[in-house]
Amino acid sequence: MSDIGTTHQWIPWFLDYSNNPEKPRKVPGIPGRPINAHDPHQWLTYNDAKKRSDLVGFVLTDDDPFVCIDLDDCIDASGTYSVLTTSILQLFPDALVELSHSRHGLHIWLRCENISRHACRAPGIELYSSKRFIAIGEMISHPNTQMMSRDYSRELDTFIKVFGLTRVEEPPVMPGRDLGTGPMPEWSGPADDWELLQRMFRADIEFDIKIGNQDLYKGNFEALCKAWPQGDGYDESAADMSLANRLGWYTGYNAERMIRMMDNAPLCQRKKWKENQYYRDRTIQKAISDNIGKGCYNQRTHDNQTRPEVRVINGQLHEVVESAQRKLFKAAGGEIFTRAGCLMRVARLDQTDIEKIEKIGIRPEKGSSIITPINESWLTLALSKTVCFSRFDGRKQEFVPQDPPLNVVRSILANSGNWPFNPLTGIITSPTLRLDGSILDKPGYDIETGLFFDPGNVKFPQIKENPTRDDAEQSLSRIKRVISGFSFVSREDQSVALAAILTGIIRQTLPTAPLFGYSAPKMASGKTLLANTTALIVTGKHAATITHVVDPSEEKKRILSLLMRGCQIALIDNISKPFESDTMCSILSERTFTDRILGESRDVTVDTGCLWLATGNNLSIRGDLTTRVLMCRLDTRTEHPDERRFEIDLHTWIPTNRGEIVIDGLTILRAHHLAGKPRGELPQFARFESWSDSVRAALVWLGESDPCATRRTIEQDDPVRQKLRRILSAWNNFLGDRWITINELCQISKNPFDGSHTDLNNLLLEYFSEHGSVKTDRMGYWARAFQGRIEGGLILEKSEKENKSGVSEWRVRSV
Repeated sequence: MSDIGTTHQWIPWFLDYSNNPEKPRKVPGIPGRPINAHDPHQWLTYNDAKKRSDLVGFVLTDDDPFVCIDLDDCIDASGTYSVLTTSILQLFPDALVELSHSRHGLHIWLRCENISRHACRAPGIELYSSKRFIAIGEMISHPNTQMMSRDYSRELDTFIKVFGLTRVEEPPVMPGRDLGTGPMPEWSGPADDWELLQRMFRADIEFDIKIGNQDLYKGNFEALCKAWPQGDGYDESAADMSLANRLGWYTGYNAERMIRMMDNAPLCQRKKWKENQYYRDRTIQKAISDNIGKGCYNQRTHDNQTRPEVRVINGQLHEVVESAQRKLFKAAGGEIFTRAGCLMRVARLDQTDIEKIEKIGIRPEKGSSIITPINESWLTLALSKTVCFSRFDGRKQEFVPQDPPLNVVRSILANSGNWPFNPLTGIITSPTLRLDGSILDKPGYDIETGLFFDPGNVKFPQIKENPTRDDAEQSLSRIKRVISGFSFVSREDQSVALAAILTGIIRQTLPTAPLFGYSAPKMASGKTLLANTTALIVTGKHAATITHVVDPSEEKKRILSLLMRGCQIALIDNISKPFESDTMCSILSERTFTDRILGESRDVTVDTGCLWLATGNNLSIRGDLTTRVLMCRLDTRTEHPDERRFEIDLHTWIPTNRGEIVIDGLTILRAHHLAGKPRGELPQFARFESWSDSVRAALVWLGESDPCATRRTIEQDDPVRQKLRRILSAWNNFLGDRWITINELCQISKNPFDGSHTDLNNLLLEYFSEHGSVKTDRMGYWARAFQGRIEGGLILEKSEKENKSGVSEWRVRSV
């Protein structure tokens, strides 16, 4: 038996007078908070819905046995039922009956176990059994909506036949993604969806003037609310229908392509579109059936009609250039950007690009999104597509079309500082978190961050608006399962691996971030795989790989090339020597990096928003770089780690599931941000404060170990620190805090030592000797480099005044 009152299909509703005060709309939800009536998460019992509003309604579905008969205008002014109404009520004794909100009609509610799920209609009568929200008026029988025990299936069949109800014939629903319909014969346009969208964004609006094509496709909330206002939001169905109409015209009413492009549209990243196949197919079908006879997009005709004209007149080059680049920005501003003093565009690497990049020691992966400079040829083509240049023909006495003049193209490329194009900070291939905690998940250019989001063909789930700590803990548990097959030495090492994944997701919006190192005592322990696990999650591709070079100029050339191309994640693989790099120190701790482009006499400044990873057997970090690195140690404790088997193949599993993993990462960071970004008693991590307050603090907040705990191991293993620590300790043991000149100290090594001072003698000879004797100048350089530095509780100090001989004195004392 079914109790309609306790069934979770009730929702509150309210009257919206904004569009028509005389005929308000019934809007599901409460004033100020409209809801989707067909979202099961919003459904309540009758009593719970009544607690929220006096106006409630019921949602009919395929899974319930309930039917509603809607009788319009069946009650006269005196409240008397019509003869038709009385005869209908006699067919259904003990039915649940309520007065409609207009007070001129009735709703008769029945339980029918055997019914055909469709709508039926006759004059003044409508019957609904599925996919319908019914606004409830005043109950006039069974006001407590108690159990309806009687099955009216047989009576309903009689009712349909006697009163001549006919099924409402709706156009057949399309079979979803396997439509197989091609474009109309007269259609002419690009096969690439992105290029077609750019043409659509550049064009005038063919269907209405309510909203621009780009604002509609990208779901500009403010513009949508102005175009189709509905409560505090907009009419989602009207917006979807408008986009389907426009895409139909542009694709030649190719249903398969229309569905694909709408699935990828930021406007349609809602449950109603993503989960309701019936609604999607009906929208596409209506757009086709309503418009297919009205013509479609023809690239040649359309381009000639829509390209703005620029007249080339001798002596007015500056005006021609300004006009051309202004029109180019209006037409193609979404694909041309400024970066490092150049005009740039976003592209995907093909085999030719890879071969060029590999010549400078960088191994990228095919299909990776990169930032590439715009050259004369590309700009010429872009101008020819968007601008109609013309020159005056003296013989014809009129302006005639011409190709973009080369001097105009070159002038635009050289017009740095006067471009109208937006600056490009970098590329992201997955949603990210802005510094203010908001989610960046709309494809295309983001004006707030300067980032270009290119999701490719990946569909990312929608993140919760307000995730809780419980949500974050569940997300963290799922991410930990992804890396559970690696042999971490400690919990701190696992925390470093987790921090690398979270950092990669938001690296482009962080001012700085540390380098993540992966070390193991033996080859094939999983270092490179773990590093690429981060890259696969964040980008869907392996990291761009470079080899370690000692030559600073060669290193700068490779790093600048990666940053110029907007590389998201870079891996320095298989480092075999102690790793130190002044360039890498600057890259990690500064927002921008400036250097000279190879083969050109100019410096460029680029953003450093790249996540740097490094691997090596017993990886050792040296010098100042130790303060900018976190180390993840792996140890399989087997003689042949290459023979181990992982439960899943991460190379294939992650690209398939990366959408969910990225959203889990964002859930952790977003929940931590909404909780006030608690950081507990974590000590400061200089140069990386924003990273520490977001990624590091989020992990510790969820009970993980502090990834920065691994810095102690890095410092202890640093050859530079080891050398300094050994010398300061031996010096202090021999001389205490006595002042001495460098020359005097060096002379000591020439004299025979007793056994207690052998350590200092050996150290001076080991580090500062040449041809068997300690060199004073070499040790002097060393002392000046490390004066005032504390290591092992000792400090090397230089005297403020010189001695009688005019020479500076030094000492080592305890701190």
